Amino acid sequence: MPYRWKPNSAQKDAFRSKAAELDKWLANEGAKYAAERAFTGTVYFTIEGTRYRVSSHKPGVNYNGEKCFHASPYRAPEIAQLILEGKTLDGRGKVKS
Repeated sequence: MPYRWKPNSAQKDAFRSKAAELDKWLANEGAKYAAERAFTGTVYFTIEGTRYRVSSHKPGVNYNGEKCFHASPYRAPEIAQLILEGKTLDGRGKVKS
C-alpha cells in the first residue's frame, strides 16, 4: 500500500489560518487590486494595469501579458507587497539579488 500523507491537527490549524488570512486580504487590501481566487486555488490580482497570477501548480499559458509566479497562493499578499515596493521578482516570487 502506498504511503499517504495525513496532516496532524497542528498542520490542519496552520492551513486554516493561512486560508483565513488570504480570505481577509482578498476582502480588504486585495480589493484595491481586483484580487480574486479561482476555483483551482490560483490567485489573480492587478497592479498598475499588469495582471499577476500566483499558482502552486505549473503556470500555463500567459493570457494578455499576465505575469505568473509559481508559488503558494497564500503568498499572494506578500508578492503583491513586494511588487508595490518595486522589487524585481523571479518566477517563484522571491526577490532577485
